[in-house]
Amino acid sequence: MCIRCGKKEEETWEHIWNCDDNDATLDEIARELIYKFEEFLNTNERMKDIAILRDHNVNIITILEERSNILLGKNRIREMLRGVFNDKFNKLTKVKEEKIIIKECWNFIYNEFKNRIWLPRCEEVERLEKEKGIQKQDLKKKRKRESSIEEGKSEESIKDTKIKKTNENVKKKQKKEFVKNINIVTRDRLIGSVTDGINIEYIWDMTTKIY
Repeated sequence: MCIRCGKKEEETWEHIWNCDDNDATLDEIARELIYKFEEFLNTNERMKDIAILRDHNVNIITILEERSNILLGKNRIREMLRGVFNDKFNKLTKVKEEKIIIKECWNFIYNEFKNRIWLPRCEEVERLEKEKGIQKQDLKKKRKRESSIEEGKSEESIKDTKIKKTNENVKKKQKKEFVKNINIVTRDRLIGSVTDGINIEYIWDMTTKIY
């Protein structure tokens, strides 16, 4: 369940960007950011770059809102969220200076998505988890338990599996200690024989050894 919006659905990558608790939708943010990027250029008195942006801003938004060929059923904003710079942006112009502004605009939008959705989400989730006394370890256990239940395992079955695994680990440890002790005894016997002047070649096959 999403701890932010309270919906009873898994908090997947998809839900993070569509969560009702987000400041705005991805499409809304993308449209706003073109103008926000222009304001950024204006603040830095980059008038020539503003002219370039205005020549391409509609095409930039169009490309972002088009259907993705690699993420079926999604638009190219989803590609951007995964760091994919679609080649269509490169084909908007052949002029080097214009390509630079388009790429800068892409980076600006990408960072704004992160700053307006991803980072606030992380901070809010962390705050809510602390408020409810939830630790990461608890979440991992919960996900593991839920996953096992979905696979048809009961709570009792999960406990039995844990006990069985613990017992197996104990047996392995005991066996390891046993082998270690035998090796020590074997070594000491052979060393003792050498010390007594006995050639171990004659007693090698009669000495218990563990490999």
